[in-house]
Amino acid sequence: MCVCKNKAKGFTLVELLVVISIIALLVSILMPALGKAREQAMSVKCKAHLKGLGVALLAHAGDNNHSMIPIIDNEDIWIHTLSRYIEAEDAFLCPKAETQGLQDFQQDLNSQYSKFGSVINSWANVKTNPQSNISQQSSNQNDEKVYTSSFGLNGWTQSFSGESQVWNSGDPMFRGKLWGGSVDSVGGLPTEIPMAMDCVYREAFVDIGDLNDPADQVWKETYDYTTNDALGHINRIAMQRHSDGVNMVFLDGHVDNVKLPNLWELRWHKDYKLVYDVTIDWYE
Repeated sequence: MCVCKNKAKGFTLVELLVVISIIALLVSILMPALGKAREQAMSVKCKAHLKGLGVALLAHAGDNNHSMIPIIDNEDIWIHTLSRYIEAEDAFLCPKAETQGLQDFQQDLNSQYSKFGSVINSWANVKTNPQSNISQQSSNQNDEKVYTSSFGLNGWTQSFSGESQVWNSGDPMFRGKLWGGSVDSVGGLPTEIPMAMDCVYREAFVDIGDLNDPADQVWKETYDYTTNDALGHINRIAMQRHSDGVNMVFLDGHVDNVKLPNLWELRWHKDYKLVYDVTIDWYE
């Protein structure tokens, strides 16, 4: 009588190595695709927030004789004014830049100080001892009010009232450039005029102090106010937050991702000299 024993057959070392190699290959193929899908999802959410911001800005204009919102209105910045139109707490944030920046750069007579953002940080405007207790975000309801956002307004579209008279429209730096602060004053160009966009501060007056060589103003990671802002206000916008472009909403309400070299082809203000075929060495 023959007794047969079944031996459990396992994987050999070579077979295990082959399986591991195949798994590693599949992961290396899938990871970039998953990363790209995640990036696209965050960009879509950012555009949705900008779309809502554009709707709120135009609704505010409709309620105020077609006048665009001031950057600072009645001692509060535009986020406070738009809070009556936008209720979601994260609506002023891009999902890629939700964490507040930490770089203090300005202290003014009204007990306000600001923090610049970056590619991955939102900017913040902190006001101590506010007259109003309505806030976008507050770390101490009794002492300070914190407004934070990943977006900024095109300063040339704003109206001037309240504290925003600090930017006097009669100043030679502004003369002939402002769109008039009214939706009706721009003529037939609303599809070409940025209204709000990815930005490291609450506003940008593109063309103020901008360098002659646009490519020198594009940055990838950090933002140092003392260095970068001295290069011009477009430097508050020209960044790699969304791969190779900047999300923005235009005066007609449409949202688009503008590639970095095309930022200089937009009509930022009435007298803006368009620059075409900008070359950025690292850009493909």
